[in-house]
Amino acid sequence: MSIVGTAKVSNVKMSLDKYVKDNLGATENLKVDFEGVPFDNTANTEWIQPRILDFGSDYNRQGSSTEYAESVDVFYNINIFVKKSGVTVSHRHYALRDIVANYFKIGEDIDIKNYAEGGTTQITNMRVRELVTDSPIPETNEYYQYSLAYNINWTRMCTQP
Repeated sequence: MSIVGTAKVSNVKMSLDKYVKDNLGATENLKVDFEGVPFDNTANTEWIQPRILDFGSDYNRQGSSTEYAESVDVFYNINIFVKKSGVTVSHRHYALRDIVANYFKIGEDIDIKNYAEGGTTQITNMRVRELVTDSPIPETNEYYQYSLAYNINWTRMCTQP
């Protein structure tokens, strides 16, 4: 299989990170614990933690014997944390859930850009297909927590399966 821009999972990771940063970080002013970036949870009373948990794919033959496409599913999880010591209401993690879910509605398109070439060129988009997990996590002595997980899908072209 050739590794074209739509086949690079690094483009998917960076595109999801940018989408979260622009919408949940900048617009909603939420603190975000990105994978691979240092994060100090002692300085924050609430934050979200997005993570790609898995990739799955199915190959599909296109119009000729040399054209193939691969339908790729991304299992994308967003954990929401609220420190008990920093809240005055017991529903804050539910309120944050509603903010996050507003940006990951079923059918929402998220641009995939080619970050191997600077991230300015959109090469395709991925679509939120399914809400897989929508559940509070049992509280601990320190945290309220909520988990959202989505199936996000896109099609990438390749030369052979």
